[in-house]
Amino acid sequence: MKQLTNDDSWVINGFKPFSDLAFEYFPNCANHDSASKKLRTEIEANELLKNRLEANNYTRKTILLSPIQQQIIASTIGPPLITIKSAVQRK
Repeated sequence: MKQLTNDDSWVINGFKPFSDLAFEYFPNCANHDSASKKLRTEIEANELLKNRLEANNYTRKTILLSPIQQQIIASTIGPPLITIKSAVQRK
């Protein structure tokens, strides 16, 4: 995953369910539960990420991520892939 650089920006607005963020990182998973398991496995495997999150009240049972926890994840492993679907049909 991509590391954030000085030219990148990432807007975090409020708390987000862990499963929603996990599905943004792993959109090819069958569902939010499997994406959550995969992101938790990634966190456990990355000692720096795990330590930084735990210092900010993260546990394996965290279901709602604070803005700082989201920022830690994004700055450590890069932002998730976000796809915006357009409702406008082009002719």
